[in-house]
Amino acid sequence: MAYVRKEDAVAVRNELKKAFPDMRFSVRVRHHSVLDVSLMKGPSKFLSLFDDASDYEKNDMHRSLNHSHPHHYGKHESFVKKVSEIVHNAPGRADSDRMYFDDSDAQIDYFYTAFYVTLAIGKWDKPFEVMKKKK
Repeated sequence: MAYVRKEDAVAVRNELKKAFPDMRFSVRVRHHSVLDVSLMKGPSKFLSLFDDASDYEKNDMHRSLNHSHPHHYGKHESFVKKVSEIVHNAPGRADSDRMYFDDSDAQIDYFYTAFYVTLAIGKWDKPFEVMKKKK
């Protein structure tokens, strides 16, 4: 059964801070089985992720990311891969009993994973903000 703890979210948050010190992330546990990770503040280069977004997403500055297909995000592919790697592996690095696994098989409707992950830029109720450069 998929299960994620608050300690797992703390481990992910700490690694994201180390890897991306100039960005701000929201890392939350939802329904005890989903780890929600959203980039809330970052450089203006991430605005290009909204180029092919719907008008709704552009106006509200939020967009879901598919961590299973990082190649969809062009020049941001390495960023999505790095965030996905941290989200999936940080809990295991903090506690060896929390290694990520996914033995799911959608063809037989069998879903068995350590926990589920959602990645996003901004949130529906709090938009992505461009951080000003420090002088």
